[in-house]
Amino acid sequence: MMWPLSRLTLPLLYIRARYGNLASLSRRREDLARRWLSGSGIEVGALHKPLPVPAGVRVSYVDRMSTAELQAHYPELSGLPLAPVDRVDNGERLETFADGSQNFVIGNHLLEHCEDPIGVLSAWMRVLQPGGVAYMAVPDKRFTFDSKRLPTHWTHFLADRHDGGIGSRSAHYREWAETVEGLTGAAAAVRAQSLLAARYSIHFHVWTTATLVAFLERCSHELKLDFALRDRLRNGVETLVILRKHSAAQDGPVAPR
Repeated sequence: MMWPLSRLTLPLLYIRARYGNLASLSRRREDLARRWLSGSGIEVGALHKPLPVPAGVRVSYVDRMSTAELQAHYPELSGLPLAPVDRVDNGERLETFADGSQNFVIGNHLLEHCEDPIGVLSAWMRVLQPGGVAYMAVPDKRFTFDSKRLPTHWTHFLADRHDGGIGSRSAHYREWAETVEGLTGAAAAVRAQSLLAARYSIHFHVWTTATLVAFLERCSHELKLDFALRDRLRNGVETLVILRKHSAAQDGPVAPR
């Protein structure tokens, strides 16, 4: 699949107007990283905005293309330094990584681009060591170009887990053409087909902060994915979350911030 072109174009002026200086949003990301990240791990799809990590923490960058290929694929990033890709892999499956090999996995503004989010979380938990963490920033659809879309329903996630998102793919592109690009009728149908043919990286799924937390809790409790939601924080247009893979020590509850 194609990854997140649209995450490069969030409405920055709107963010500044509603939530203040972008530096404060970045600072909250860094504060959470200092609290939770240690050892060595990976960041998936960092492009030109890798997460700053604490001193001594080692990050390898994973993407679906090499650095040179990404530079060619995203001409709008010309002149901006990209995080050097250390390993080319499908970040939704991480098939080249051994089980229990990572202290952390970072994926910012990535989950919404994945056709099977439950499968992604399962893959990330597989490569994490016991006690390791997944660090994610997920946009709140109310404050982005997804504002007219309904939050994705739990049964939809389950169906996408069953077939990898193939069954809903065409409908997702049609929804995007209609609700995000504002097209109707034949124009929407033609645009959706064009996006489908290109496998363009849209937001296949959308959440609010509340529905994201509910989704993660159901993944953990109902599907028995091997993690606990350990931290969450509203950060402007996004929600920051920390998922910790279960270890021998019990994971206690954490209050929202």
